[in-house]
Amino acid sequence: MIRMWRSGVETDPARGPGADHPLVRWGEGVFETMRAVGADLPLGERHLDRMLSSLASLSIPEPPGRGDLEQALAALQTGAVGPSRIRLTAAAGRTVIGERVPAAELP
Repeated sequence: MIRMWRSGVETDPARGPGADHPLVRWGEGVFETMRAVGADLPLGERHLDRMLSSLASLSIPEPPGRGDLEQALAALQTGAVGPSRIRLTAAAGRTVIGERVPAAELP
């Protein structure tokens, strides 16, 4: 399941950010892959802190804030069961792309 938000508003991921967007054109963005167990996200705060620090150090224009990232995670966690892998991509224009896929149980 892939979902996308632009400026805090969920949009159709098939429409994408567009060829002129810095994420598409130059690969300017930050991604983080996280382990989730149902609706629980172990180390979630650490992941968000690292993403926000990376966005700041790269001088991404109009980056998503913590609230944008938390909104995306909450939407991806809704109704979640079992272990899964979540990947968040953050880019200019408060763009957040989130994907959640099932993952094998960790020992």
